[in-house]
Amino acid sequence: MTTEPLYPTLAALLKYIHPAPQRGAEWPFTRDIFVDVGAHHGLFSIEFAKRGAKVYAVEPYSLNVEELVKAVNAAEVNVSVMTLAMSDKDGSAELFHGGPSTLHSLNPDMARVLFPTLQERERQPSELVQTMRWGSFCKLLELDRVDILKDDAKWANVQVITGVVEDGPLPRVICTEIRPDNEAKMYGMLKNAGYRAVESIPLDGAREIYDVIFERDA
Repeated sequence: MTTEPLYPTLAALLKYIHPAPQRGAEWPFTRDIFVDVGAHHGLFSIEFAKRGAKVYAVEPYSLNVEELVKAVNAAEVNVSVMTLAMSDKDGSAELFHGGPSTLHSLNPDMARVLFPTLQERERQPSELVQTMRWGSFCKLLELDRVDILKDDAKWANVQVITGVVEDGPLPRVICTEIRPDNEAKMYGMLKNAGYRAVESIPLDGAREIYDVIFERDA
């Protein structure tokens, strides 16, 4: 039996997955499709896969991809790992590293915030990564629907959500990071696409940073 994880955003998001079919259930049955943007070492991807979802884990940082694959293999779950950065453009871009494995972004503003002096920024490595729009990603994988999207793109959330609402398919549920500098843009885009905010999970109360879960009315 899978135990309920303690990570607040994961625990909240798992409530939106449909139960896995019972052993011996007759086909066809529908599995939830979960796309994990910014999968890191696979915490979300593995837990969703354990619950029967079809999982695509998207992670651009090469060292994280190595750890992600190890974690998926150790958990003995079926997760498709995609080495790329979701963005609003197809092509390539520089991925800025911010020190810890959780802090890397296509957006150089993250490096400026974390390492305010030029000398500190220059000491941080970067790498060229493939970028892909949401529509191109779904076309590549022949996805005509996505049930749940977790967007942890670290300072590039606006680019990811821009691709989602412009290209489709529109996920039933989206979980993304909301900060004061992107709040108006993100809420506006998602509201116009038919979403409503249903749950907010504090990440950094002092800086007013939250994971917000949005649900789209059918």
